[in-house]
Amino acid sequence: MGELAPSTKTNISVNFSGKINKIVPEGSFIEKGYEVAIIDVKEREDKYKEKQLREKVLNKEKRIIEERAAADIRSLENNIKIKKIDLEILSLDYEILIMPLKKQKRKEFEISIKLCENALKGIGNEYELKKEMSKKGYISANELSKIRVRLNKSRASLEVAKYKYDYEKSLPLPSQLAKSSMELQKAKLDFELEEFKLNKRHLKLKYDLEKKGIEIRSNKYQLRELKKIVEGANVKAPISGTAVYVKKWSSEGMKKIKEGDITRDNMTFMELSNLDSFYVKASVAEEYFNKIRAGQPVMFYLPAAPDNKYEGKIRSIGLFAREREESSIFSMDRDDVITEAPKFFDIEIETAVRNPKFQPGITVNFEIPLEAKEGVITIARKFLFRDRQGDFVYLRGGEKRRVRAGIKSPEEVEIVEGLSEGDVIAY
Repeated sequence: MGELAPSTKTNISVNFSGKINKIVPEGSFIEKGYEVAIIDVKEREDKYKEKQLREKVLNKEKRIIEERAAADIRSLENNIKIKKIDLEILSLDYEILIMPLKKQKRKEFEISIKLCENALKGIGNEYELKKEMSKKGYISANELSKIRVRLNKSRASLEVAKYKYDYEKSLPLPSQLAKSSMELQKAKLDFELEEFKLNKRHLKLKYDLEKKGIEIRSNKYQLRELKKIVEGANVKAPISGTAVYVKKWSSEGMKKIKEGDITRDNMTFMELSNLDSFYVKASVAEEYFNKIRAGQPVMFYLPAAPDNKYEGKIRSIGLFAREREESSIFSMDRDDVITEAPKFFDIEIETAVRNPKFQPGITVNFEIPLEAKEGVITIARKFLFRDRQGDFVYLRGGEKRRVRAGIKSPEEVEIVEGLSEGDVIAY
C-alpha cells in the first residue's frame, strides 16, 4: 500500500513558531506571490515596537555618555594645564635656589667689601689726625665726635657687607631646600594625578561606549530578527501551484494541518504542488528488499477502481529499514508473547500516467512481480509467534512447534521448515 505524491512540490514553512490564523483552502491553485497563510505574530509585533523604542533610548544614552565624558575630559585637561604651570614655576624656583653664587655677583660683594674697607681706612686715618689736632687745641671736641660717628658707621657698613657676602655663600639653607623640594614633589604628584585621572576617564569612556555598543548591537540583532518574523507573518507563495496540507502528529494521530494549529520553526505546514505528474510513495517488507531493484516494473491501482491498473517502475529504494505505525498490531498476543514487529523499506514508484483523478495523498495498491515458487506453505501472519529461541506456532491442542520462516508480508508468512501441508494451527 502506498499513496500518490506530486512529482514537483515546494514546501511552505516559516523560521519561527506561531498559530496559523488563516490558510488558503486545500486544493486551491495559488499564483506566485499570493498570500497562502497568516501567522499570528501579535506578541512579536509588540516586542518589535518595544525594541524600536529601546533603540532610541540606547542611542540617547550613548550621546549622554559622550557629552558627559567630553565635559569631564575638558575639565581634566584644564586642570592638567594649571598643574603643569604650577610645576614649571616651582621647578624654576628650586633651580634658582640650588644655583651656586654667580661669579659676577661674588665680585660685586667683594668690591663692596673693599670699598667699605677703604672708606673705613680713610676715616680711621682722618680720625687719628684730628685726634692729635684736638689734643693741641686746633679742633673742637665736637668736631672730633662727628668724625668718630662717621668711623663707627663705616665699621658697621663693612660688617654688613661681610655678613651679606657670607649669607649669600651659605645659601640655600637646609630648611629652604627641604621646603622647596617638598613643594616641587607635591606639584609633580598633583600633575601626575591629573594625568592619571584623564587617562582613567578616557578608559571609562571607552568601556562605557563598548558596553553601550554591545547593548545597541544586541538590540539591533533582535530588531532585525523580529522584523523578519513580522514581515514573514503574511506567508507568500514562492511559486505557483496547488495548495496541499501536510499531515502532522497530534493527540488524535496523524492529522492534516488546519487553521488554529501551531507551526514550529521551519516545520512544513503546506506544499505547493504541480499536479501534472505524480509518483507513488510506498514501502515493502524487509523480506522483499533483496528481491526488488530500481527500474523494476510495478502495477498500481486506486482502491476505488481496482480494475484500472497503471504501469510504473521503481525509482528508488530506501537504504534503512523502519517500523510502520500500524506494526503495533503485530506486537502483542496470547500468553504475553511478543511477536516480531515487521520492518519495511521505503520505495518510490515513478509513472508517466496522467489522470485527473490523481490527487495528493490518495491511497494506491501496487504489485511487484517476483519469482514464482511451487509447493510453498504459507500461514496468516497472526499465527506466527517469536520468543528468545526463535519463531514458533501453536498446533491445535496447544502444542508449541518451532518453525523456520521465509518470506514475510504484513498478511502472510512463508514457512520453510517445521510444518507440513495439512497441519492444523491455532491462534
